[in-house]
Amino acid sequence: MTDSLGTNDFYTIENAEPDAHGLIELPVISLREGAIFPNVISPIALLGKRAIRAAETTQEAIHTVIGVARLDHESVDPGADKLHTIGVELALGRILRMPDDSFSALGQGRRRVEIVEFTQTKPYLIAKARPLEEINLNTRKTQATMQAVLNLFRRAIELNDNIPEEVLLYALNANNPGWLADLIASTLALTLEDRQSLLETLDAEARLHRVAELLNEEINVLELKDEITSQVQ
Repeated sequence: MTDSLGTNDFYTIENAEPDAHGLIELPVISLREGAIFPNVISPIALLGKRAIRAAETTQEAIHTVIGVARLDHESVDPGADKLHTIGVELALGRILRMPDDSFSALGQGRRRVEIVEFTQTKPYLIAKARPLEEINLNTRKTQATMQAVLNLFRRAIELNDNIPEEVLLYALNANNPGWLADLIASTLALTLEDRQSLLETLDAEARLHRVAELLNEEINVLELKDEITSQVQ
């Protein structure tokens, strides 16, 4: 069976090597869908000539790209001043032409980065960025929090048919709080602001606590819908 989406391509793409100043320099793609999380595969709409050219260049050179959410969600092809500064290094799968003649690709999040300067704006954006170190503590309290969040996630999956059950298997095997928080966050119907805030939270335990709050909110809504549906029937 052929890999029509190019997901196998991810394994041939290595993270960018930092220079002597600890910076990486890569093409930049603006994300209409909001922040993408490390260790998660997400669909990416390639909107505007700069995004498409950046994706093509990335694939020709077989290297990663920086994905950052837009400040102006209505802009089709935003410039450097219309983007968040904290994003994620991404590996892109094959570029796909959609039925409406737009373009998209699957992106695999690698690590959080902070853009420090743009070195090119045309024909596509290029930026220097600093890979960000997360705070991932493995304490008894952290393990207890992870278990509590997993129990909440189980309940959310029971109530929401849109979350594939196999995602729970990945969550059960997440070996640190940051990975677990990012994985679960990627499945929730979050606002663009909440997605960006979680991406910018480098303290993994704090991020996991926030995901627990968001999970509780979603479960309350789903349980209310379930109750209303039962009453109507």
